[in-house]
Amino acid sequence: VDDLPEISNGLAGFQRIDAYAKEHPADPAKPSQETISAMTKLMDSTVAKISKLRSLAKELRKKYKADDETKKHTSGLEVEIKSMEQQYDKCCELKAKAENQMDEELYKQMEICIKEVTIVPTTQVLAILSHGDENQDSLAPYPWPKVSDEKLVGEAESAFKQTEISESEKVPKCPELVTNKEAASIKSTCMPILRSKALLGHLQESPGLCEMYNQCTALGCISFNVPSPNAIAGKVLQHCVKEIDITIATKKPLIFKVGFTHNPVWRWSNDLYGYNRARDGWTDMTVMYISDEHFGPAMLEAALIDKYNGHLQIGDPYGPQPGF
Repeated sequence: VDDLPEISNGLAGFQRIDAYAKEHPADPAKPSQETISAMTKLMDSTVAKISKLRSLAKELRKKYKADDETKKHTSGLEVEIKSMEQQYDKCCELKAKAENQMDEELYKQMEICIKEVTIVPTTQVLAILSHGDENQDSLAPYPWPKVSDEKLVGEAESAFKQTEISESEKVPKCPELVTNKEAASIKSTCMPILRSKALLGHLQESPGLCEMYNQCTALGCISFNVPSPNAIAGKVLQHCVKEIDITIATKKPLIFKVGFTHNPVWRWSNDLYGYNRARDGWTDMTVMYISDEHFGPAMLEAALIDKYNGHLQIGDPYGPQPGF
């Protein structure tokens, strides 16, 4: 009984707390640490995209002739880059204020700015890339013929079916170790499209390759042995290493080269330094990888040269270059 007054006073204290809470409602929810982290990642991504767009502008100036259309698209891309940088600076300012004031409204403004940064340039970049596809004839030094005629796809498929050979005629796999006598009896690895669906997948995805493929077939010395269009980098490298190992085993002591080009037909037959006119006496060419961008083939070439550099022999820089 003696404790009842203290309990009553305690309950009165709780009532005062409830009354104060009603008179002073809680502040709106503050941005969580997860939100801050997400915004930081978005801004880092924006910086990376700005860097990539700068690289794209540099490639356009380097790879394409300075015609009015290219200058127009390059200028437009630079305007978008500048706009993205201004938006990013604005985001940085808003982020700093939000971190100091913990104001939810500031974060909402920052989210809008980030969306503008990532969305606004998309149309312009796609237009520039489309311009590049439509004007590949100005690409230096090797023009890559691009066509939109779907009829060529059918012609390529027809040529593809004609070059398929029966199971009994397929080239046998080369063992890991062979003697010179055995190597001399193994057929050439520069075979027509045996592996079928991989090359057909490339032709279906890129009609621009169809005309080139038909030209290669007409020459009779350029063959294709490529991985599928969706092959990852490791699979591509594994494929090329396997084919080169077989070629070395079956063709030594002949000489070989590894490189990349925008147009194998032009690289083979041009009057300036085509392989068919070189005094080295090249007999054929095998395309082992097809890519839509420039950097993948360059890195693949570097990896293959690094692996096979033991085959290099130094000699007259203007004469035959044995090895890779």
